[in-house]
Amino acid sequence: MHNFNGGGKTQFVVACSLHIVCRLEKSSHILIDFSEILNVSFRSKSTGFFLLTALQVNVFSLSHTYLQLVQILQVRLPHIDHTAYLYRFAKHLEFGCEQTEVSYDALRIIQRYRLSGICGAALSPTARMKNFRRSVREVVYVVKVADLSIQKRLDEFQDTKSGDLSVE
Repeated sequence: MHNFNGGGKTQFVVACSLHIVCRLEKSSHILIDFSEILNVSFRSKSTGFFLLTALQVNVFSLSHTYLQLVQILQVRLPHIDHTAYLYRFAKHLEFGCEQTEVSYDALRIIQRYRLSGICGAALSPTARMKNFRRSVREVVYVVKVADLSIQKRLDEFQDTKSGDLSVE
């Protein structure tokens, strides 16, 4: 009807459609999950066999397709509580037995943001408070946001009353 995929990547539309269903069903899957690896089958010119390969997909490209699809379909999606993903990201940063405490403190920081916040921006200073050496690059890799986004959220937090608090 809308020729939405005209010239586009079919796997992007499939991944975005699956993500829409996940959002409607309130599943814990996020668009990053679909962007990490999409399996693509193709016929090899040399052998004639179908091969299965992994294609790394830029989450920003996939997000663009997702937003277009939601707009065309006029789907009303439920709000996501992004803090639910904080524990998932903290797990990947390997805080060991202090993971729960780091996550809890990061959650307290997120609650003070004017925006819904970015988990990485909360995990970065919390890790430092708990004497974990996690670089912004590590956090960016796990949370999959730009380092500029994390820095912007940290700057916003610094401008709040809570930004002047010390570890003690």
